[in-house]
Amino acid sequence: MIRIKKHSKLNPVLWNYDNSLRSDVAEILTRIYISFMTVLSNYSGLSLDIEHDLMDVIFCGSAAEYFYDKNSDIDITLVIRADRYLKQMNPDIFDGFIKFIQVFFIEKYAPSVNGIPVDISIVASDSFNFTRYSLIQKKWLREPTKFSDDEIRKMEIQADNIYCDIKKEIKLFLKNKANHEKITIFVHDLQKRRVDAWTDDIKDYIPFARAYSRISHQGIIKKMLKIDTDNIKKLMMEK
Repeated sequence: MIRIKKHSKLNPVLWNYDNSLRSDVAEILTRIYISFMTVLSNYSGLSLDIEHDLMDVIFCGSAAEYFYDKNSDIDITLVIRADRYLKQMNPDIFDGFIKFIQVFFIEKYAPSVNGIPVDISIVASDSFNFTRYSLIQKKWLREPTKFSDDEIRKMEIQADNIYCDIKKEIKLFLKNKANHEKITIFVHDLQKRRVDAWTDDIKDYIPFARAYSRISHQGIIKKMLKIDTDNIKKLMMEK
């Protein structure tokens, strides 16, 4: 069964006792998201303009909660202005471009802070309701939440059910080899469902996030992306 731990304080590796973000952590995360925006700029062919293009950087997920555990990644969401990029490409191309950049950056650079992996996602919107901490505004947009033991137990049961559903979905997807060319899209859509859950009630977000975390730390996502990489190399060799 998926367990959800409760702590009286946030992870001291990342947060101070007053729940402010540690300065060394903020510095590393800033370097990471600037590097990410640099890659985005290089591949889009547009000049780097972080102040204009980047609306906010949100630290969210269980690493910004009292229920963090040893498998909790640092989830960073970059809220970008899409207009400059959309002027250069239609929406379908833009979506594919964003998927490529996210997977490429994580796979190539494996960003981390104090040994904790950093997972980066992008949303293109001028309105959002993310929970947690804003790196740019340097403040909590919504404070971490504490739950009763009964609430934790209910979320654990829900997380187990979601975990089983996702594993079945992945198994069925991989069973059809024709789908292997669409693995990057499949993984991105799975990640997007986790991001979308951040805007829901936190009691709905936590079970999905914890189920996804177990899938990820079992190496299933990494294996799927390895299949995709091998397919791309095979196509290149054939050419």
